[in-house]
Amino acid sequence: MNTSILFMIFNNEVKYLNNSNMDHREWFLSLGGNPNDYPNLVRGFISNGKIVFYKDSFSYDEEVIKTAKRYAPSMKVVLGDNLEVWCGVLPGRPGEKWETIMKLNNDELTGFIAEPTTNSPKVQKDFVQENVIEFKNDYENPKFIKGATIITIVVLVLTIISKIILITGKHFKTGFSFDTILMLIEIGTLLYCIYGYNKKKPNTKIVSMVSALSLVLMFNLIDIISGVIYFLFNVDSGYFARVPDLINILKSKIMKK
Repeated sequence: MNTSILFMIFNNEVKYLNNSNMDHREWFLSLGGNPNDYPNLVRGFISNGKIVFYKDSFSYDEEVIKTAKRYAPSMKVVLGDNLEVWCGVLPGRPGEKWETIMKLNNDELTGFIAEPTTNSPKVQKDFVQENVIEFKNDYENPKFIKGATIITIVVLVLTIISKIILITGKHFKTGFSFDTILMLIEIGTLLYCIYGYNKKKPNTKIVSMVSALSLVLMFNLIDIISGVIYFLFNVDSGYFARVPDLINILKSKIMKK
């Protein structure tokens, strides 16, 4: 059971979800939300003494910051005035602590303070940090399909290049051999993954793991690197979701200097 309180800004209102096994997406759709609107939905969680706002893959932008400034004062009345307000999260693996990115000071919170409603959640004073995991084959999210397709195409191109290098360097056993079988598996499964992601096939994730494993078994440097990257993407695409947020942190530090 989720020990964090989830929230979202839905129809210009803060909605809370407590003591539920639903994630944000399932909750949003259950309220009649449009799946295409989900990536831009400002949402978050309250845990470990923090109210955390984000959108998309735990990232933040000017819209998230403005929304946090507007709604956080009323939320602090409901949840506790001592809570800190943050924007953006650097997602980690399950069991790890997920670091928040940008803290908003109290004097930056410019929104109105509304009275608590009867639907306001009862907040535990001592939270246990729990990861809010949303990394799935999100076929309702066009960004996921585009990202998965791009990385699969990149891996396929690298695979073909590595085979050309091996064959021209006479390091590849042609004919009916283990190398040839692996090559056919690699190229065939990668081509299927491109098709599967775009056609929203449920078994695409399993096929992509087979692709990654066959690449590593080729014992070629390019294939091993490609296989490991593809494996990490399929196990937890949060590794890749961290990149934009890391860039945001670097930009904010440079601007301060």
